[in-house]
Amino acid sequence: MPIGAFGLLHLFGSSIAFVLGSQEPALHLLFFVIPGTIILGGAYWVNQSHVPPTRYRRIAGWMVFTALGLALVPLLMIDSPSIAIDSPALAMVTATGVGGFGGLIAGINEALAIERARDAERERLAKNHAEEQRERLEQLNHLLRHDLANDLTVIRGRTELVVDDADEETATELETVIRQTDAAIELIQNVRSYLEATRNDEDTLTTRDLSAVLEQEVTSLQSAYPEVHVETDIPAGVTVRADTLLPSVFSNLLRNAVVHNPSDPPEIHVDVTREDATATVRITDNGPGIPDHVLENLFEAADQGDHGFGLYLVKTLTERYGGSVTVESTGNEGTTIAVTLQQPTATTGNSS
Repeated sequence: MPIGAFGLLHLFGSSIAFVLGSQEPALHLLFFVIPGTIILGGAYWVNQSHVPPTRYRRIAGWMVFTALGLALVPLLMIDSPSIAIDSPALAMVTATGVGGFGGLIAGINEALAIERARDAERERLAKNHAEEQRERLEQLNHLLRHDLANDLTVIRGRTELVVDDADEETATELETVIRQTDAAIELIQNVRSYLEATRNDEDTLTTRDLSAVLEQEVTSLQSAYPEVHVETDIPAGVTVRADTLLPSVFSNLLRNAVVHNPSDPPEIHVDVTREDATATVRITDNGPGIPDHVLENLFEAADQGDHGFGLYLVKTLTERYGGSVTVESTGNEGTTIAVTLQQPTATTGNSS
């Protein structure tokens, strides 16, 4: 690199000056060797820093410019008949060494200042882009909630009215329409929850009554799916750190345990255990288990297969709460999914 080349040239020039001059070894070390060595050390530091290589020539230019500028001083003194210099070589090498080191410092400072300015500009542009993307998502969210969701609700209501007067075969087909409509409405609600989760920050997390949330979601599930048999072991008064989107975590997990469970009847067990700082909710079903190819990306946003957007929302929310969601076991006898959340502490407060 050009910075290191300057240091090597300085050491080479100082060696020649030492041979041609009559300096003491200690004086040579002080004025000749040390400046070049410091410059080589500076070249190594620049190479290890985040200064881009495109700035190396600019830094070297600063070094040459300042070295030549200081070298003019002894040259003028040598050319002056009224000033006598005992060792012109020592003066020249010292001037170029000091000038090169000064130029190195100036060049590094300039390069770092330019990079800081560029980083700030990139950050500003990224922030503006993120804001534009957020506004587009908000517009899409508004469209889904106020237009599409309303239309789907009307379709569902009208279909329910037709089911009552339809024959058995037609009623079966219409019930399929109702289920698919419900799935579309749920997806819209999940998208809304996801957008709210990405918009909020951790400062909005407060103490939430996990026991009450679970009891409410179990009641809602049994209302929507009367054929499902649900057993619970939920101690009263269990609280966790979360926000108003906490019910979405368990509504998605419970519904998923029913929708993908062909057992007759579907059975679900919900239990809660507490540790010193966490509370874990386990939801167990009696379904056929999760296939390996689905299990690999069960909670991912892309290629979600039949499990939809809901499980990705579950993962997003639990991680936002400082918790986790895992598949503890799955197989022919059923699947157990565990959600671990942080319990509130004295330092996090107990507001709700």
